[in-house]
Amino acid sequence: MTAKANSHAHAEDKDLIEAARKSVDQIWQAGLGAFARAQKEGEEMYTRLVHEGMAVQKKARKLAEDRLDGMSDTIAKMADSLGKQASGSFDKLETVFEDRVARSLHSIGVPTRDDIKALSAQIRELQDTVSAVLMKKPAAKAATKATTTRAPATKKRATVKPAKTTTGTRTTTRPASKRTGASASTRM
Repeated sequence: MTAKANSHAHAEDKDLIEAARKSVDQIWQAGLGAFARAQKEGEEMYTRLVHEGMAVQKKARKLAEDRLDGMSDTIAKMADSLGKQASGSFDKLETVFEDRVARSLHSIGVPTRDDIKALSAQIRELQDTVSAVLMKKPAAKAATKATTTRAPATKKRATVKPAKTTTGTRTTTRPASKRTGASASTRM
C-alpha cells in the first residue's frame, strides 16, 4: 500500500504538474496574444490618444486665452480707473498748491497774472492814445504855419534908464532891467 499510495501520489503530482504547466503555457500564450494585439492596436490607440490629447490641449488653451483676455480687459479697466483717480487727485493737489502760492504771493504784494494782463491792456491803450495825439500834433502845427505867416521877430534890446541915487556927491545910473526881479525874469 505504501507503494500503491506512493504511485498514486506520484500520479497525482504528475497530473498536478501537468495542469500547472498547461496553465502556465496558457498564461504565456495569453500574454503573447495580448502583446501582439497591443502591437497591432497599440499604434492605432496611440494615434487616437494623440488626437484626443491635441483636442483637449486646444480646448484648454482656448479656455485659458479666454480667461486671460477677460482678465486683461478687467486689469485694463482697473488700471484706467486708477489712472483717472490718480489724475484727479493730482489735479486737486495742483489746484490747492497753486491757490496757496497765489495767496502767499498776493499777501506780499506780487501782482497776479490777471493784474499784469490788465496793466498790459492799459499800457496798450495809453500807447494808442499817445500815438494818436502825436500824429495830430504835427498835422496841426503844419496847418497853423501855413495859415499864419509872420514877420520874423526881432529881439528888443533892454533900454537903460538912468536911475539917480545919491551916494554923497556922485550919481550912478543902473540899467532898468535890474530894478525889479519880476520884470527881469519875464524877459529872459
